[in-house]
Amino acid sequence: MVRRFAFAIFATAVAASTASATITFDNLSVGLVGEPLKLNEQGVLVTFEAVDLAIRDFDFAPFPRTNVLHSGEFTQPITVTLSTGVRAFTFQNYIFGGISPEVDLFTIQAFDIDGNIVDVFGGSQEFITLQAADGEKDIVKLIIDDQGTGFQIDNVELRLVPTPASAALMGLAALAATPRRRR
Repeated sequence: MVRRFAFAIFATAVAASTASATITFDNLSVGLVGEPLKLNEQGVLVTFEAVDLAIRDFDFAPFPRTNVLHSGEFTQPITVTLSTGVRAFTFQNYIFGGISPEVDLFTIQAFDIDGNIVDVFGGSQEFITLQAADGEKDIVKLIIDDQGTGFQIDNVELRLVPTPASAALMGLAALAATPRRRR
């Protein structure tokens, strides 16, 4: 009975510790954003900034029709600022060479609260993830740039930092799972 209880607590803690938030741009109007785009997902304020930031209607087979965040035509990077640190930041790149000959080649840097580089990415693939290694501070800022004439991203996923409550649940699970000595 105690072991089942411990497992239930542990499973709840693991689920809480690996929580994520996903941002899509489908509910936003197509057109120029005109100012920083601020979206709140599960308590994390995510700010996207670029000179010519826009929401575009992306209709290119085999992908379903969707709205995407576009960097603009002036090859300026998108700066992403997070109100709370995250363990990982993933996004979908629609122009990766898999569906057309065009390829967006990215240079991406992720920074911690002190301005230190936590992770970097260079190249192109459909899903791009930057993450903080164990023991490093969380990601609070990213600079996403490409070497072309603008790029579009969608399906941004944030892997959230475990809350103190989920860490406490994991400790409680470990305590409950510890075998007791009989006298």
